[in-house]
Amino acid sequence: MDIKLIQNAIIIEISVNENHYNFFLDSGFPFSFSKDLTHISNLDLKIENEFKLDLQKSTVDTSDLEKHLGIKLSGFLGLNFIQKFENFSINLIENKIEFNALIDYDFSLPMLSVNPIITNFSIENIDKNGFALFDTGAFQSMFFDLNDLSIRYKSSKGWAFPSAFGKMLIDYYAEIPIYFEKQNLGNYTFGYPSNLPRMPFKYVLGLNFMSEFIVNLNFKRKTIDFKKNSIKNNKIFKLNSDIYSIGIQVIFENNAFIVSNILAGFENKFVNVNDKIIFNEPVDINSFYNSITSNKTSRNIELNINGKNVMLQTMQIFK
Repeated sequence: MDIKLIQNAIIIEISVNENHYNFFLDSGFPFSFSKDLTHISNLDLKIENEFKLDLQKSTVDTSDLEKHLGIKLSGFLGLNFIQKFENFSINLIENKIEFNALIDYDFSLPMLSVNPIITNFSIENIDKNGFALFDTGAFQSMFFDLNDLSIRYKSSKGWAFPSAFGKMLIDYYAEIPIYFEKQNLGNYTFGYPSNLPRMPFKYVLGLNFMSEFIVNLNFKRKTIDFKKNSIKNNKIFKLNSDIYSIGIQVIFENNAFIVSNILAGFENKFVNVNDKIIFNEPVDINSFYNSITSNKTSRNIELNINGKNVMLQTMQIFK
């Protein structure tokens, strides 16, 4: 089944009676809900694997997330949707999900709990092992204790994202190694949220890690299986030390891009929060962020801000 990737969010479009509804796939959320539908089935997803799922009436305000993604959401498909299947495979290279299809895998992480999905790994070295939430709703991986970092990593500070707890303030740290037992799984960017309540786990495994693999949730064997993708994934926006940007975040509201946040170190006299960015032709939010970033080198970017053309220069995000 095809999926859409918008701002590192997995979006599943469901068509019922020729009406189209967007759902946010969030394995970290226990149940599924909708503003519009009372239930869904395999017929609505146009898949052969039979299932029926009752959807709760929406009591969650998704308006901030909708502005962040630039789309209308009908609701969330949570863990109770994913667990309708013995195997649930996510391929973010091909933007596809497969149901009840086993994959050949390179390594597995244990599924220590199925509700929520908890595994374990360590960051920086093998001695910092801890529980980790597997979360398709997390745009990037996260950790919750700055004491876990014993050396200085390049950081990008002052990010803000919508969350179930309100606006989440987060600083990112680049090139942190991940270990499972003694195996080095690679270096990844991790976020440190400064204003979330205490969590019952040490880490969150997010989409920036998952995007490197075909990932299969095997509920029968209670493992999370990973197959390395041979193709580089350019569909996920990966925060890393090579990225240059003008350092703003935007929301899409009333058919316009509005500056919602300016990263630490990017403050300037030309751009302020609540400024409107104007384009002559329609631009989706993925294309907008691609247009204000560059890789490994700086460049000049011209934007129409509040009706006035302004020239801005990209700078390295991580310092």
